[in-house]
Amino acid sequence: MRLCVPVTEAFRSRSETLLPLVDAVSFKGPSEEFYPGKTHFLESSYRIADVGFRGQMEGSGCIAALRSGKYAAFSCDIGPNCERVTGRSRNSFPRAVPISAPISDEEYLDRAVRNVEWLRSQYPGEIQAENNNYFPTGAYERTCEPEFISLVVRAARVSLLLDVGHALVSAHYLQYRSPMEYISQLPLDVVRGIQLSHAGSLNGVVEDLHEAPTDQDLRLVEEILAARAPVEFLSVEYYRHADILCSVYHSLDRWRFGLAGRRG
Repeated sequence: MRLCVPVTEAFRSRSETLLPLVDAVSFKGPSEEFYPGKTHFLESSYRIADVGFRGQMEGSGCIAALRSGKYAAFSCDIGPNCERVTGRSRNSFPRAVPISAPISDEEYLDRAVRNVEWLRSQYPGEIQAENNNYFPTGAYERTCEPEFISLVVRAARVSLLLDVGHALVSAHYLQYRSPMEYISQLPLDVVRGIQLSHAGSLNGVVEDLHEAPTDQDLRLVEEILAARAPVEFLSVEYYRHADILCSVYHSLDRWRFGLAGRRG
């Protein structure tokens, strides 16, 4: 398993330390930055089944960037499944709030398939869909359920970008007995990448806090790998202090080689 680091200000300030530890870099939007010898990924917050997906992709410059051949994979989000506005939790984290009724499963899948087919006509690389985190606002129904996520990735023939922090939040609000009970029902056979951050309770609200992962979070990744998920890349979604980011990646580097030794 190889490591990927998101390109952020924290990364840029310590890139000379971090780059030797990783095999890939990821971007939240098109960028002129290039890191020789590293695999480049482009991520977006665009929704795989949005009516405006094509316009968003073209207007943001994502399509032009993908056509350049620089990016090995592109990811978009699964859900929400309704028209929405962005609100805020009491911790100032973003929340989708519905302003329309949810669309049917059939319409969602049809939109997702058509959007991905169009994207494939523009871009020959790997396409991934990222799981969202469920919150009981009414905007996230169905799209965070493992069974529905499986329907989406199989109908659209895309990989699953497994966001572990999102999965922990969804498992909590959907009342699974444990995070792994939720994760084990996801289509792990098509997981190529894992995004890892620490989720927890803040002011009584369970959120993906985007804090540095804990030993417990790493044990969960080990369980995912033990379930035969064909994970190629692991990235950490921690964006704040450069020193902590470096410490996390040094620890991950030791952890992955120790894990490889234990697995034979």
